[in-house]
Amino acid sequence: MACRAVEYNDFGEPTATTQPSSTTTGDSPGSTTSDPTTAETTDADPSGEPTTATPTVTSSDADTSSGADTSTSGDTGTTGGDAAVVLNELSSSDDDPIELYNFGERPIDLSGYILTDDLAAPYDPEADLEEYVFPEGTMLGAGEFLVVLGGAGPDLHFFGLSGNGDYVTLFDVDLVVVDFVEYESGDAEVSYCRVPDGGEWVAGCAATFAASNSSE
Repeated sequence: MACRAVEYNDFGEPTATTQPSSTTTGDSPGSTTSDPTTAETTDADPSGEPTTATPTVTSSDADTSSGADTSTSGDTGTTGGDAAVVLNELSSSDDDPIELYNFGERPIDLSGYILTDDLAAPYDPEADLEEYVFPEGTMLGAGEFLVVLGGAGPDLHFFGLSGNGDYVTLFDVDLVVVDFVEYESGDAEVSYCRVPDGGEWVAGCAATFAASNSSE
């Protein structure tokens, strides 16, 4: 599906490519998936000390120069100028998982970043009762994936993903749009993902949460 640009007034001129994904993969080599309340980052802290993050974070051997549009993600709240994060995969089935991917060369501090399906402009986080705010200390290392599941728990996103089409926006701590995706009815029944990781959005992907995406 073609991506679309979105503008939010009053806090910059964010423009993001678009489009979204089933729950995490099993025990395939090179990928790990865990309960979002207990997941750990790997090699995310530049000091060498692993940090605990609420969502699932998984390292990848994927090519970090996959062609993602860095102009839309920008250098927003990262720990280095080469770091960049995108919405990478999502599904409207099961736990409504949403995957983020750091295709840059530096870790990103996601503390205070927001996931939402609220399209209000300007966006008001105080009025959004279903937003997901990344906990303090959430780090995403270069080449890592992070999966946030939907549900009613404190560490889950509340807004859910509709099978009839929906939107997801990732804001940084300054409420600048880091990435935005829109998908149509049925696109995310199994998985809606970027192929390759950080690339163009494709409907009907194989579900590969916490691992590199595949269109087959």
